[in-house]
Amino acid sequence: MTDAEITNLVPQLVDKPLRFTSGRIDKVYPAGTPLYVKDVLMLRLILENWDERPIYYSLTAGNSNWIELDEYLTQEALLLRLNVVSEPDTSRLGPGVYSNVPVDVPRTDSLAWNVYRYSGLFDVDSLDLDPTNRNIATNLSFPYYSLGQAYLVRGDSERSRENFLRALHLSPAYPPIAPALTQLSDSPPNPTDTGG
Repeated sequence: MTDAEITNLVPQLVDKPLRFTSGRIDKVYPAGTPLYVKDVLMLRLILENWDERPIYYSLTAGNSNWIELDEYLTQEALLLRLNVVSEPDTSRLGPGVYSNVPVDVPRTDSLAWNVYRYSGLFDVDSLDLDPTNRNIATNLSFPYYSLGQAYLVRGDSERSRENFLRALHLSPAYPPIAPALTQLSDSPPNPTDTGG
């Protein structure tokens, strides 16, 4: 974008339906949809880069920044990949903690368990963190919550339990999974589990 184009960007309500197409994305924003400067910039970024490089959102950005493109997203650990060029391989996907966004199970598992470093967070029995660090630990828990959910649905109770326990260690903010953990601890391992 030119400096003049950037200077002239202002928040606006779409006065008539606006169709945005880029790669495989085909999205209609109905009349009355608010588009903020950040939204216009993101749409422009997608338009200009979709066939040049991968495009990701951070989980920490929040779904209000996804400009209603949920159906084109997949979770990869702490990132959300915008699948603009091609559809994701559905054999890799499972339901995560975000209602409309599936998790890429092998990629998330690899990143969460083998790539990310946690600076001693798992070296203690429990965490006592200040609010800022607690928020960071909560963010780090999201891949594990998603993996726990995906493995539970796949019937891999052992891997589900391992991931839920790691998530709860980082952020015990999701008490609704306690019954799932109880069920997992009471159920014998599934001998047909292949490790996903």
